[in-house]
Amino acid sequence: MVVDNLKVLLGSVFVTYLKAQSFHWNVTGPMFHQFHLFFEEFYSDLHSSVDNIAEEIRKYDAFAPLSCARLLQLSEVKEEDSIPETLEMIIALKYDNEVILKVLYRCRKEADAVGKNGTVNYIEERITQHEKWAWMLTSFLR
Repeated sequence: MVVDNLKVLLGSVFVTYLKAQSFHWNVTGPMFHQFHLFFEEFYSDLHSSVDNIAEEIRKYDAFAPLSCARLLQLSEVKEEDSIPETLEMIIALKYDNEVILKVLYRCRKEADAVGKNGTVNYIEERITQHEKWAWMLTSFLR
């Protein structure tokens, strides 16, 4: 069901948003400034998308999850329980972004199958943005 996958998307994006913001707060090292700014750009984009995903859920006459515990339960992204080194931060966000892309592709397929063109258009925009994030995160590792 489209709305169920949108809830998984919301949980996954929310958990990644919190992780990216905590990395922003806790990054250290000789390239601190560059990574600090990148993490801020990344989590800011995720933060703004959270509201839009919740509104997509509401368009299906369903309620968005109310608690962090529920969002974590829905998420296909795992929360971070330690402060990794900078390179591990990038690797974690790259992996999480790939998970989000998989959820987005699944949402697009389901919305398209039931003719929900508005949702398909929204999901396409997010796919484009997350594919750009994938390129950027991968570029840090080369």
